[in-house]
Amino acid sequence: AVVSTQSTGDLVDEVHTNPASWNQNNTLLKLEGYSDNTTCKKCPVNMCKSEIVDKQGEGTYSCLVYLGDGSNDLCPVLRLNSGDLACPREQYRLSRLLRMKQDEIRCTVVPWSDAGNLVPILHNVIKNGRMRHQGRRGSSPISDDDFMMR
Repeated sequence: AVVSTQSTGDLVDEVHTNPASWNQNNTLLKLEGYSDNTTCKKCPVNMCKSEIVDKQGEGTYSCLVYLGDGSNDLCPVLRLNSGDLACPREQYRLSRLLRMKQDEIRCTVVPWSDAGNLVPILHNVIKNGRMRHQGRRGSSPISDDDFMMR
């Protein structure tokens, strides 16, 4: 609903989240589980985020963009590939965990504290169909020199 009301529906193919609906009086929001996770011990029982990342990675997308902030986002981020982008929220658990697991990360990591910081990065992903960064060397693939975890 947010994607379609913000005129970004043509830019976002899918959003994976727990389904929710309001009761008849619009006073109570009922959350349901996305799926029944019985195999992955690292993800919550209502959603295996790694399974979602794996399925999307098999598709025709040139770049998966993953935004997260909690410890349950670590497992799916470690499943991302070199052309993908992980955006952990600064000062939250995921960004601290990723600093400790740098040798296991295959994707580009761009920490953020304000969603406005992500706009130029996401714009380049959308415009070029893959991860590109307009930096001091002109248009080039994003590299570790362009974005470093703090």
